[in-house]
Amino acid sequence: MGTQFALPPRAHAVLLDACDLYAAALEHAPLAQNEVPSASRLDVLSNGGYALHALAELVDECGTYGLDTACTLAAQRAGVKQLPLPVALYAAAALWFDQVAQGQGLVLHQSLAAATAATVSGGTSSTESVPAVPPTSSLGDEDQQDSVFTTSLVAPASLLESLYDQINSKLALIPHTQDPTSLYQVTKDVGHLLSRAETFVQSMPP
Repeated sequence: MGTQFALPPRAHAVLLDACDLYAAALEHAPLAQNEVPSASRLDVLSNGGYALHALAELVDECGTYGLDTACTLAAQRAGVKQLPLPVALYAAAALWFDQVAQGQGLVLHQSLAAATAATVSGGTSSTESVPAVPPTSSLGDEDQQDSVFTTSLVAPASLLESLYDQINSKLALIPHTQDPTSLYQVTKDVGHLLSRAETFVQSMPP
């Protein structure tokens, strides 16, 4: 909405509200179970990353309209401090997308391990996706109800999309680099992300 139906400074306010809501939602999102993040937590991080990136682009193109403090606070709540605008917002978006990719990698690893174990035990020979939560019988009544509504499956394409989003936020930093060292660091980070994507694709079964 902030970038489609509103003009500055209203667009700034809409995106700042979105960033604030996602930051607050992250504080209440379920934590990892067996080191695997919940689907709702990944959703908050992903959508929050898009809001941060959209706000960064808006500030990049139109300035802050006097909302420097609010924009800086949005980046700080997302985990990025002591960077100028819009760099801080791009960096915050990249940070959240990285957390999404890391979490999705754990979900896919667990799903593959569960499918492999089931195949070895003769339970199934299929490669169907396995939900990244414990069986509902091991959860309390309230947790079971939460799992039904918050759990979603993560596909390999989801991880690749998150890596792409992170690369996109990193590339947006290039016009704001002010010396060869910072430019080298950005291009190095992008190269590392591309290598991660390539390694992941090559690790997938044919």
